[in-house]
Amino acid sequence: MFYNALIKKYEAEIEECLATLGVYMNKSVGIGEHSDLLTELDKYVSKLAAAEDNLATLQGHKDSLTGTTSETTSETKSGTGLDTRILSS
Repeated sequence: MFYNALIKKYEAEIEECLATLGVYMNKSVGIGEHSDLLTELDKYVSKLAAAEDNLATLQGHKDSLTGTTSETTSETKSGTGLDTRILSS
């Protein structure tokens, strides 16, 4: 149960960062409220990298954390634009 909650948490953080970065880079309306845009972009890139790393680490240790056996596939997770490895049970 906690494993699935963490997976969803990191996936949500990834989506939030991608959405925010997309707005800042593609929509001028999102830029007006931030005077130091590079610092703001860097913050979300760092947050995105951390969430992706945390998700990959958690998925890589699924067997030892959940006590189950799984196979690694190389499916691309739809909707995130990321090549995330999905563990099947």
